[in-house]
Amino acid sequence: MLCDAVTCMAKIPKEAVDMMSKNETCKVLATSDAKGVPNAAAIWSLKPVGEDQIAFAEVTMKKTKDNLLNTKKASVLVISQPGKSFQLKGDFLGFQTSGPVFDAFAKAMAAANITVRAVGLIRINEIYQYPPAA
Repeated sequence: MLCDAVTCMAKIPKEAVDMMSKNETCKVLATSDAKGVPNAAAIWSLKPVGEDQIAFAEVTMKKTKDNLLNTKKASVLVISQPGKSFQLKGDFLGFQTSGPVFDAFAKAMAAANITVRAVGLIRINEIYQYPPAA
């Protein structure tokens, strides 16, 4: 969903999907705890898994995981070169430890000798683009 000061559309733009599919794209997951203390973590595994959902592998992320479970809110910053970025805000849906999405992540991460504990899902509510769309 692409937002401006007045409206939001409920679909991740193709350009953001393409950016997230590249290994060199920086992807940062921001959360906060119940007291509002922020936390940010680079999450290279993050990728879209539907029109309005993104997923990521949970490998070693205690603070991020605790924040997501407690507040159910997340913001993701996706940055590519030169100077293009998307911010995606949404609701944390939970962690999966089985099923097709989990299996796809586990297989992809196993190729890098990384064990996936779970896959987190976020439903996107807002998307902001920089520079703004014309």
